Amino acid sequence: MSDPFKAAHTVALLGALCLAGCATTGMKSSHWEALRSGRKVMLLLRVTVEADAKPQEPFAYDLGDDNVGLGVGDFRTGGDVIPLTSPGFLSEESRKAGWAFLLLDPGVHTLALLGPRRSGILEWNEAWRHAPQWVVDLPSGAHLVYAGTFHLRVPPKWRTWGGTPNISLRDESDLAVRVASEALMGLGPPTLVPLRPRGKEPLRFRAPVESPNR
Repeated sequence: MSDPFKAAHTVALLGALCLAGCATTGMKSSHWEALRSGRKVMLLLRVTVEADAKPQEPFAYDLGDDNVGLGVGDFRTGGDVIPLTSPGFLSEESRKAGWAFLLLDPGVHTLALLGPRRSGILEWNEAWRHAPQWVVDLPSGAHLVYAGTFHLRVPPKWRTWGGTPNISLRDESDLAVRVASEALMGLGPPTLVPLRPRGKEPLRFRAPVESPNR
């Protein structure tokens, strides 16, 4: 039986994550305001895809189901990963290179990735439940955080079949600094907070602090 409390907070999380830009390219005034107020932290990450030793674009299509899927969990979902409609993108050029951003509350978040959706909703939700997960703790007071680069090795027809890719993490901090300096001059260089694989130990999620001006 579904938990109505968790369901309500899942809807709230999806609304908050859409602030990051449901297929949005470029920064909006609402993004800058959320960062300046300290209500949100920008999580900058990169996804690279390799099929038969050839690079592929992870976010090549406007329809999110045809791209690499990103999912996020936090205090509101009890850590359960909820698939996003789409992350935000700083520019078309950076999108093609695999760079994406999320605007998230300070605190602990879980992340997961899947290939393009090629199944019904029940199978899709089950795939997210079993997808490998990583954890990042976004510090209060930070405006911009780079957590790492997901490198996916996939079969040649990965867009046709979808599924769980082979995922490894890479540190491209120097490249992240350059990307940020070109698109996010007002935020300064990103703070490095490396992703870590989610273990079996319980995670300590912090409730988001509501701004008195909201």
